[in-house]
Amino acid sequence: MQFGLISTRSAAELNDLWSPILQDLSAHMSKETRPQTFADYAGVVWSLRAGTTDMAWTGNKAAIEAVDRANAEVFAQRVDPQGRDGYRSYLIVRADTGLTSADDVIAHAAALTFGNGDPNSTSGTLVPGYFLFARKGLEPRSLFKRVFNASHENNFLAVADGQADVATIASTTFEQVCEAQPKKCAQLRVVWESPIIPHDPLIWRKNLPEGLKTRIRSFFADYGSERAGKPRERVAEERRRLALIGAARFRASDNGQLQPVREIELYRERAQALPADTAKAETK
Repeated sequence: MQFGLISTRSAAELNDLWSPILQDLSAHMSKETRPQTFADYAGVVWSLRAGTTDMAWTGNKAAIEAVDRANAEVFAQRVDPQGRDGYRSYLIVRADTGLTSADDVIAHAAALTFGNGDPNSTSGTLVPGYFLFARKGLEPRSLFKRVFNASHENNFLAVADGQADVATIASTTFEQVCEAQPKKCAQLRVVWESPIIPHDPLIWRKNLPEGLKTRIRSFFADYGSERAGKPRERVAEERRRLALIGAARFRASDNGQLQPVREIELYRERAQALPADTAKAETK
């Protein structure tokens, strides 16, 4: 079986983080499960549709694309080490600039380079695109001096290294990269954070055999959890492996978790389709 991963961090790092969990899944299933890394969200959606990927860990927006276009469905959701089932989108700048808020960024946008997320990223593009721009009748490519699209980690590095003035990033990735690179993190400032976004879902192809789905679901529900007869050492090791991907456990979920993100996407699409004056009026 093939398990799709989006390169929000380097492909090699993602493989290292996920391989122990997928090895445990392989043992549980008596069926090898291998990681597949994709440079962008579109790649994993295409692969699910083609049947060359069986399961994947994606963002909510990419999951919507997969559900609508690749016959996929949500079956689980990550719960983070703090017990949260959601995260935020951040807007970051260098700490040595005079930019201290999203309003400052927008006011000076004509002189700034903006690192946006992957076009199919929930926290990198969709959520900031809605809250920061669409609701105000603004469009980033018309607003900023230059706009580019990159992964969360590359956006972090672009701002820290002076290649971008401002960028979007998921709060979870920001925390992880700050832990790995504290000196670069100290050079940055968060000037805006979004409302809570549901944590990333696990999805699978809907046409997988039902017996296989049951075994996959039971594996993720049990992983990192205590139960009678399960050695404490095993629980501790599973939790250590989960912590490496920023998770405490996985909880059961379904396509319903995508609804808030769908509503944002529909609003943004509608705002883009309206004449500028009408769109601005409707955001007031």
